[in-house]
Amino acid sequence: MSVSRSLRPYSKFLSVRFQSLLQYRAAAWAGIVCQFFWGLIMIMSLQAFYRSSSAVPPISLKRAVSYIWLGQAFLGMLPWNIDKDMDRMIRDGSLCYEMLRPLDLYLYWFLRSFSWRFSTMILRVIPQVIFAALVLPLLGLPEWALVLPGRAVVYPAWLISLSLALLLSTAITTAANISLLWSISGTGTGQLIGTFVTLFSGMVIPLPFFPDSWQVVMRLQPFHGLLDGPARIFTGDIPLNEVPLEWGLQFFWILCFVALGRFMVGAGTKRLVVQGG
Repeated sequence: MSVSRSLRPYSKFLSVRFQSLLQYRAAAWAGIVCQFFWGLIMIMSLQAFYRSSSAVPPISLKRAVSYIWLGQAFLGMLPWNIDKDMDRMIRDGSLCYEMLRPLDLYLYWFLRSFSWRFSTMILRVIPQVIFAALVLPLLGLPEWALVLPGRAVVYPAWLISLSLALLLSTAITTAANISLLWSISGTGTGQLIGTFVTLFSGMVIPLPFFPDSWQVVMRLQPFHGLLDGPARIFTGDIPLNEVPLEWGLQFFWILCFVALGRFMVGAGTKRLVVQGG
């Protein structure tokens, strides 16, 4: 009973935060339309690349197209930006109210980041998948469509990897937000994390297209588990016998970023200078 009571404030906060973020439907639709066009542009660029190159591609065009659509569908989940509300609280000093709450500060901020990433993802993913998997073939563009796995066993493997990717994204987002304790503005942090995440997750260039000598490093680095790993499980580029290794790598990096975030909370709140006071 005591455990459930201690967790009740966190569950209530998560529920309220999630419901409030789901209200931004107009922004979600604007993002969906933007990602439709961005996905089509990337696919046209891929087609030109495949047609003009005589080299053996690292993955087939069909898998690359599905990889692109998965990146667009789950863009909201990626930790490519910082929480503007936390940036504002740190700048105007209202962060002090957060610190007065009788809660585990790291867990509180972790749940804040989780609700943000999950709500942004869930608002966009279904329209994106419907458009890419169903609408494009009806428009006579099957070569541009998202191809669903033909084997049922792939879906649970992918869903587990996707869930771990969401937790990893949350841990990275939380660490990035906590780093604002040492800055006056979050602009630099946002730009830096955005660059690393979009490049090394496979959002801009699918990671198989990096040089062969880079592939081991690309697979071991933490951002691989955000998009590249789940997408390649979905498309079949990573065989099922290697999926447990993918889960293990994702879980390892989740633990690393959670430990880093907790350390940063402890270090950052020992001595906090509130701006303007």
